[in-house]
Amino acid sequence: MLRAVTFGLALLTAAACSSKEPASSSGGTGGGAGAFDGGDAGDAAAPATLETFARLSVAQPTGTDELWVAATAPEGSGPLPVVVFARGKGLKDLTNCAPLSGPRDAALARDTRQRAQALARLGYLAVAVAYRNVGDGAPSGDAFKPRDEDVLDARAVLAAAQWARSEHPRGSGRVAFIGTSMGTWPALWAASTRPELAELQGQLDVRSVVLTGESASHLSNAAPDAAALGSTNESERAVGLMGLVLRAVVTAARVARLSEVRDADFQAPGVFRERLEAWLTPRGLALGRALLTRPPPSAAARCAAERAAGTSASCSTDCAGAVLEAALPPGATSLGPSTDWVTSVTLEAFGFYQPPRVDPGAAPANPLLAALRSGSPALAVEGLLTHRALSLLSQEDPHADDAAQQQLIRTLRALGATTPDAPQLTTDTRGACGHEDYHDPARRCGFQLIQAELAEAFRD
Repeated sequence: MLRAVTFGLALLTAAACSSKEPASSSGGTGGGAGAFDGGDAGDAAAPATLETFARLSVAQPTGTDELWVAATAPEGSGPLPVVVFARGKGLKDLTNCAPLSGPRDAALARDTRQRAQALARLGYLAVAVAYRNVGDGAPSGDAFKPRDEDVLDARAVLAAAQWARSEHPRGSGRVAFIGTSMGTWPALWAASTRPELAELQGQLDVRSVVLTGESASHLSNAAPDAAALGSTNESERAVGLMGLVLRAVVTAARVARLSEVRDADFQAPGVFRERLEAWLTPRGLALGRALLTRPPPSAAARCAAERAAGTSASCSTDCAGAVLEAALPPGATSLGPSTDWVTSVTLEAFGFYQPPRVDPGAAPANPLLAALRSGSPALAVEGLLTHRALSLLSQEDPHADDAAQQQLIRTLRALGATTPDAPQLTTDTRGACGHEDYHDPARRCGFQLIQAELAEAFRD
């Protein structure tokens, strides 16, 4: 069982939060140090770019978040059109594994900044957002600030746009949002007419929203985890189980409007606890708590690094594996039935997505399914601030899902956005177009389409 669980958690780190964006060698999230080929980044003939960092205070419904942004601009005069880049999310991005480092070390990984630099070379002021739960402002130990892919993250994206408009000497109110992977959620929400975001949208002239590597639906995003529960392979089941437990915890936090989850919240009366008890069994609830807010097991040698750093057990595959083992009943050699960990409500909600069945409608009876849908802009967005949108999803991307992408495109078009049919992205001369390749100017995996979309959006 030890080997199966450890292997399962190794896969989970790359897959469970469905970002496919590995942690950088410096401990950051959003892409490995070697994951992105910046194309002409080292070419002396390429236009020079100037990068600056800023720390923003973002007013949230429950307080104030501190976050880093990195702004990159070409040399020359302004004002420039602004492109705000919303990166994806990995497991380490969920659990504050680098809470005390500054932006160069953790909050903005190298490849995220390279993507902004590539956009700056096209003539834009490109702003990359580090979100609220990494860097100096993030908690550690017995608390975490979850990425919610909803109002909190969208407000961060909009705050970055407003900072570029009013504070950066080369900025303007003309803006486009680009979201990749889990960043497609806040990017699309930021471009929407959602009332909770209106106060941060003033004086912004939103020209386009570009969505790459995902389709902004929690239902399709969670489908692989739900399917894995039916596997006969214990490693695959561990991936699915851990994914659903973590999704349930984060969804409960969003429903309860908790911008920060502390260990005490798992036990305190309130909406968060009520949702957890409805969606997880006592064993599943204890597992989520042990992974996210409890001290790593003192008896587990595999958790030594986490204990020393004061971070959560899920910050490494070895430590997370030890926690999962400890959660098993004495003498157990397998995970047992899924209903030992999650309730039938959860199994029904996460098992809903089975194309062509992709949308449960505006008011599903299952409360978790309703929460997942309401948090999915591809299904729930009701209006847009822009008349342009572009969706890119390679058939070679592990997230490739034609039904989900077509649903997204239908939603965008129904709201009046000029949205082309999904381009057929598969391979270029360097191989398959994968999850990290849409923004690489040296590849033919979508960057040229992004370039054309932005040029047209900012034509006047």
